[in-house]
Amino acid sequence: MNSLERVLAAVHFAQVDRLPLFLQISGFAATSAGIALPEYLTKSEVLVSAQLAAAKRFQNDLLVAALDCCVEAEALGTEITFVPEAYPHIKFPLIDNWRQIEDLSIPDPYSAGRLPVLLEACQMLLERDAGEHFVVGQTLGPTTLAAQIFGIENLMYLLIDEPEGFSRLLNFTAQVTQTLAEVLANLGVHGVMINEPSASPNIFPPEVFRVFIQPLLQEVFVTLRRSYSGVNWLQITGNATPILPLIDGLELDLVTLDSPVELGRALEVFPRKTLCGNLNPLLFLKGRKERLAESLPGTLKQGRKLGYILGSGCEIPLDSDPRNLEYLIELLRCRHHEL
Repeated sequence: MNSLERVLAAVHFAQVDRLPLFLQISGFAATSAGIALPEYLTKSEVLVSAQLAAAKRFQNDLLVAALDCCVEAEALGTEITFVPEAYPHIKFPLIDNWRQIEDLSIPDPYSAGRLPVLLEACQMLLERDAGEHFVVGQTLGPTTLAAQIFGIENLMYLLIDEPEGFSRLLNFTAQVTQTLAEVLANLGVHGVMINEPSASPNIFPPEVFRVFIQPLLQEVFVTLRRSYSGVNWLQITGNATPILPLIDGLELDLVTLDSPVELGRALEVFPRKTLCGNLNPLLFLKGRKERLAESLPGTLKQGRKLGYILGSGCEIPLDSDPRNLEYLIELLRCRHHEL
């Protein structure tokens, strides 16, 4: 099996030759290779070359077509600031009143901001990798994008003061999510990830997820399913345990589990959805080698033979130690999970 075959088998609960490995390597592909991060985030050629090199070096089954959490907000008109050794950040929210969404338009993925860079990177990864690895295209979920253009604190107050405004703002950002997700799917990526960290119960109570967020995510995934045969993937970081049953009701194939979620409990909740997790990405930082060795056996013991991918609960930090990722490969080999 090559990486793509292995992952697709896991997603469909079929036998695999070894446990698939999803290390979510985005900007770390650049920093680990000595490439300036702004170059990686603005030039598709640099991103693709770095992704292919990282997949080979760390024997990863995953290629990530993603830029940063500002790209959709930037496409809407938000001003961002690039810094040399970190992801760009938003200077100030795009809007300070939810009603201003009436003055905004859904950005064209083929021309707005750096979205064309993302789309070109997807196409190049698919062409150059030629079906060897699982290529995922990533877009922000509606809650996270709303937090980007309005500010997370403002979004929290809006929920309390004007629930209708909260709902209408998320409905708008969900349209942005839907538009980009459909374009990524049409390009032929093997999976589309909705990255929705701001929907975490660590930020909003589970009832908010049930009433406001889950229906929007369901609409995105159901719409995708009508014309897309690839993998629908949802990632919500933090301790998502309280909302796991709600996530199970979504029309999706793959769910990321972050390290605070008990893997055994999640396996009970998701009998027919493939799970990816739940290695703590912080274990790859310098000085965490011993803790990585201690945590891996417990994670593998809780996993299952079918419908499971060993992976990081979210993105590998930019300042991770590459030797720790290489050490993980050695540990897996020693446990007869040959890579």
